[in-house]
Amino acid sequence: MKKFSLLFLFVVVLFGENNVSGTEIYQWTDEAGVTHFSDTPPDNIDDSIKITSTTGHDYDPENDKPHANFPDMPAGDGTSAGKKAKPASKATKYPKVELYSTNWCRYCTKARQFFIARNIPFSEFDIEKNRDAARRMKQLTKRNGVPFVIIGDKSIQGFSEARYLAALKGN
Repeated sequence: MKKFSLLFLFVVVLFGENNVSGTEIYQWTDEAGVTHFSDTPPDNIDDSIKITSTTGHDYDPENDKPHANFPDMPAGDGTSAGKKAKPASKATKYPKVELYSTNWCRYCTKARQFFIARNIPFSEFDIEKNRDAARRMKQLTKRNGVPFVIIGDKSIQGFSEARYLAALKGN
C-alpha cells in the first residue's frame, strides 16, 4: 500500500504541474473589432499577441501602479505577462479595478474572465504569493474570502456579475 501511495504521489507531482506550467493563450482582434482569446493561434491574423501565463496575473514591480489609498503599494496593469488589455472603445472610461485572488479559486477565475471578456483593464493580486497584497486586502476588508474586488470606491466580496456591472456604471 505504501508503494502505491508513493507512486501515486510521484505521478501527481510529476505530471500535475507540467500540465499547467506551459499554458499559452493567444489574443487577437478580428475584422469586426471583436477580441478573441484562444489556446491555438489564429489562422489568418498575423498581428496576434501571445500571452504566456501559469497562474493568471503575476505581480510585476516595474509595471505595476499604486492604488490611490496605498500610494506606496504597486498595482498590476490587469493583464497576463504585462500586456495591456485593449479598451472596449476609445469613449469607454472605466473606474480603477483591483482583483484580489488565488490561483486555485474558481470564482476568482470567473471574476478574471468577466473583466477580460469585457476588455476592462484591471490589476490582479494573488494574496498567497504577494504578502503586501494580502496585508492590503486585510486593511480593506475584514473577510478572508476571495475574490475580493475593488471597483472605483466600491468593495465587492465574492463573484457577482450584477454587482460588478453596477459598480462599473457608478451605481
